[in-house]
Amino acid sequence: MSISIKVQPYNKTIFADEGSLLLDALRAGGVYLNARCGGNGSCGRCLVKIGGRSVRACRAKTPARDTEIFVPELSRLEEIYSESRPKLVPLKEYPAAPAVEKIFVSSSEMSRDSSGEFEKVATVLSAKAAVADISVPLDLLREIAGPLSGANGRTFSVFRDRHPVSARVLAAEKGDTSSRNYGIAVDVGTTTVAAALIDIKSSSVLDAKVAYNRQIAHGEDVITRMIYASNPDGLDALAHLAVSTINDLVASLLYSGRIRPEDVSAVSVAGNTAMAHILYKINPSRVRLEPFAPVIQFFPTVSPERLGLNINANAALFAAPCVSAYVGGDITAGLLATGILSSEKPCLFVDAGTNGEIVLGNSEFLVCAACSAGPAFEGVGIKSGLHAVSGAINKVSSLGGRGSGLIFSTINSEKPKGVCGTGLIDILCELLATGVMNRSGKFDAADIRVRKYDDETGAGLEFVLVPSTDTATGEDIVITEADVQNLMRSKGAVFMGISALLKETGYSASDIAKIYVSGGFGNSLDAKKAVVIGMLPDIPVEKYKFIGNSSLEGAARMLVSSDARRIADDVARKMTYIDLGANPYFMNEYTSAMFFPHTDENLFPTAKEYLAASLARGGKK
Repeated sequence: MSISIKVQPYNKTIFADEGSLLLDALRAGGVYLNARCGGNGSCGRCLVKIGGRSVRACRAKTPARDTEIFVPELSRLEEIYSESRPKLVPLKEYPAAPAVEKIFVSSSEMSRDSSGEFEKVATVLSAKAAVADISVPLDLLREIAGPLSGANGRTFSVFRDRHPVSARVLAAEKGDTSSRNYGIAVDVGTTTVAAALIDIKSSSVLDAKVAYNRQIAHGEDVITRMIYASNPDGLDALAHLAVSTINDLVASLLYSGRIRPEDVSAVSVAGNTAMAHILYKINPSRVRLEPFAPVIQFFPTVSPERLGLNINANAALFAAPCVSAYVGGDITAGLLATGILSSEKPCLFVDAGTNGEIVLGNSEFLVCAACSAGPAFEGVGIKSGLHAVSGAINKVSSLGGRGSGLIFSTINSEKPKGVCGTGLIDILCELLATGVMNRSGKFDAADIRVRKYDDETGAGLEFVLVPSTDTATGEDIVITEADVQNLMRSKGAVFMGISALLKETGYSASDIAKIYVSGGFGNSLDAKKAVVIGMLPDIPVEKYKFIGNSSLEGAARMLVSSDARRIADDVARKMTYIDLGANPYFMNEYTSAMFFPHTDENLFPTAKEYLAASLARGGKK
C-alpha cells in the first residue's frame, strides 16, 4: 500500500510503499539526507523525527499510515556558500581566446563569388577566431541551409577544438547575439560540488555557489562510491545524483543572473578521477584495482545533454584531464590557479581535500602524489564537524592560560552549529597551547571542560567547546579524542606526503619558494597553527598562499582561455606520479607524524617555541 509522507521543514509531500526503508523512500522522493556512511548505520547523520521521536532513516521503515516527519538541520544536505570565488585576473600565460566564442557575421562581410556559402562564412570565422580551419557538423549545415549570413547576419558559436589549428561551429543564431556568451565552471568534488557562472566575453565571474555532493547518500569517501558503482544500477544512481546536484546549482546561478540556458555556450568540469568517470557514466572500478589505472585520462568533448545536464544542448562540455587513478582533473586544473607553471624555483601545491594531493615542481618539472588524508578537515567523520556553512566555527583562539577558556567566531557571525576545517585546526593548536591536550592527542581528564561520553558515535573523553544552551542546534559542540586521532591521521598523511616528494626529488623544505594551499579552507586558514599541529612544513608563513577552490578557478580559466585548456592537457602528460603506497620512506615514516607536531620536534622549531611560550603563560606540560 502506498502512503504519503510530509517532509518538514521543506513542506514537501512524497509517496512511498508501506514498510520500505525510510532512507530509500526519501531519496526516491528527492529528499537527500546527510547519510555519510552510505546508509550502514555508523554515522548517525540521517536522524529524522517522527512524532517527536528520533530515528535513523537508514534503519527505520515507513509506517503503515500517512505521516509527517521533520529533518533536523544536521541531517540535511543543503546548499552551502563558499567564502571564495574563482579569480580571473588576466595572466600572460592564459591570453583571452575563449573555448567557445560567439562571432557575428554580417552579410556585408561575405564575399560575392560563387564559392560555397559555408566556405564564405568559414573564411570570415577563421580570420576572427584566429584558427586555420573551421568545420561544421552535417546536421547543423542542414539546419542553417540557405544564405548562412542571413539578411541581418548570424552569430556562430565557434569551439576552438585545437587552438590555433582548428575549430568547429556548434550553433548559429539569427542576428547579433555575440554579447550573450556565458559559461559554467564546475568542480565535482567527493564532498561538495561547486559551480561558477562566467561571462566569457568579459572574462568575469558573475556568481558562484556550492552544495554537498548528493552522492554522500551512498558514502562519504570515494572508495565506497566506486564499490557502489559496481552494483547493478549503481553507476547510473551515482551519476544521477551528481548531475542533479549540478543542475540545481546551475538553475540557481542562471536564475539569479537572469541568464537564459541557451546563452550558455560552454561548460568546463574539473574533478578527481573517480568523480569524472562517474559523471561521464564510465565505470570507475579500475581506479581502485591493480594496476590502479583510470579507464581514460583525456575525456571527450560532448554536449551537456549527453550527461543529463539542463543546459544548452548546443554547448560544448569538456573536462580537465587526469594524471592517474588518484590525481585527477581537479589537480591539473588547480595548477592553473598557481604560479608554479611559470616559476623558476621549486614550489609546492597542496590540495588538502579528501584525497590530499600534492604537486612539487616548477616550469621545468612536475611530480605529484596522493595520500589518504580523508575528509576529516572537511568536517566529515568528526562528531561536531561541518563544512564551511553559515554558523560553522571557523576561528578559535585563547586568551592565554588554561583558565581563560577559548573564544571563537563563526561564518557569517551566526549562532554556532558545528566546526569546519579551519576551526578544527585552530582547536587542536589551542588545546595543545593551553595544555588541555598532550602531544599524543590525549585530553587532561581533570580539565573542567573535558568529560566522558558514551553515545552512538563512540565512547571516551571529549572537550566541550560550546554548551548546548549557546548553539543553534540545541546540542553541545565538542571535539572527541577519537576526532583528534582522525585529524592526526589526516594531518600526518599531508605532511608525510610533502616530505616524501621532497626526499624523492632531493629538495628540502627550505628550498621551496612558495606553497599554494587549496581546498575548503578558503583564505581563513592560519598557516602558523597548521604548522604547530604538524600539518604543513615549518617554513616562513609568508611563503604560504591560500588559494581557495583552485579546481573551480582552473575550470573557469579553461572557459576563457583555450591556451589554459591546452596547458592543462600538457600538465597531465608531463607530470610524474609517485605512488606513496609503494614508497618505502612514506610507509616507514608515516607513524612518526602521529604526534603533535611530530615525534621529531627539531623539524618544527617554530611550533616548539610557540607551544613552550604558550604553556609558560598559563598552561602546563
